[in-house]
Amino acid sequence: MNVFNSAAENSIIFSTQWDFWLSSSFYQQYVKNIRPDIVVIDKELLRKTWYMNHIEKHYPDVYEKSRPEFEAYLTELKKFEKNPDRYTKPASETDRQDLMRIQSTFISLLNSLVDKNYNDRKFYTTYEVEQDKNERFGKDYARVPEGMLFYIQKKKDILIIPVRN
Repeated sequence: MNVFNSAAENSIIFSTQWDFWLSSSFYQQYVKNIRPDIVVIDKELLRKTWYMNHIEKHYPDVYEKSRPEFEAYLTELKKFEKNPDRYTKPASETDRQDLMRIQSTFISLLNSLVDKNYNDRKFYTTYEVEQDKNERFGKDYARVPEGMLFYIQKKKDILIIPVRN
């Protein structure tokens, strides 16, 4: 509830904390109908094709805004699920290129989720997402602590108030 209470109405929360709160958020939202206005996206579940269907079904407006990025990533994700060894143990230049392609389409999807929802929804991440330096997204955005979350705000939109002595 502390995570939900930290988020503005109709916002998006992006996390990987399945054990700590994501699994509970499914129960809270879908069974108890608590904070159904919030879009909860598990970054790690984005690596599963079935989760794309979940997002499209439960958050159709978010999916539709990023449809090209979802579809590009899904194309690569299906290849990965069919033959994961090519990605986890690349043996050829083609394997390495496919690995770079799936990674770049993944980052493009993450950026799209922030960029294409910025004017309609506040976008938040949880702490551990910000610690992952390998999959950094939203480079034009600052992370502003807000309750238990980080609000992703365009750097140009940050209001700087001068301190007077």
